[in-house]
Amino acid sequence: MDQDNRALWKERIQEQASSGMSMAAWCRQNHIKKSTFYYWKKRLHIESREIQPVAPQFAKLELPASPVPSGTTVMMDLFVKDARHIYLACGATDFRKQSAGLAAIVNMQFELDPFINEYVFLFCNRKRNAIKVLRYDSNGFILANKKLLDGMKFQWPKDPSEVKEISYQQVQWLLQGLEIEQKRALHPVKMDAKSTCF
Repeated sequence: MDQDNRALWKERIQEQASSGMSMAAWCRQNHIKKSTFYYWKKRLHIESREIQPVAPQFAKLELPASPVPSGTTVMMDLFVKDARHIYLACGATDFRKQSAGLAAIVNMQFELDPFINEYVFLFCNRKRNAIKVLRYDSNGFILANKKLLDGMKFQWPKDPSEVKEISYQQVQWLLQGLEIEQKRALHPVKMDAKSTCF
């Protein structure tokens, strides 16, 4: 008897769902109490969850072995790699400033346009253990932070009145704890056909 009731109510619930009618209208049309319909709908729903627990399905993925880039590498690639100009604000910057305050420094102190999306600006705090990267996107500023742990410090240029244009390679040196001027590094040499030494 109970199995028959279950089958009957399961059929009724499916019929109501496919009718396109609201539950109240369908119950009125079929002379069924709403409370009875609710009772069976809830009961069958609970039973179906108890009978058929859904086990998660996992698929094993084989990924090629490759080094996982650090968060810093990912951040710099997003913000710096395709920039036409990378500017470093020498000296310490007040790190209470957010994007608007840093953009004001860029504009007023260094007389650069912070709204050019191909420009990236780097700032360092007084302790030289944190940097902020500011870049304008098409409709707002993007601001990223990196803070060093374990007493480490960035080799940041100290002249507070100066802004330096640096290369992506110099940003990487900086993030590795090196100075931006690597005296032993090989520097690019611009040559043309007239000045060759062959």
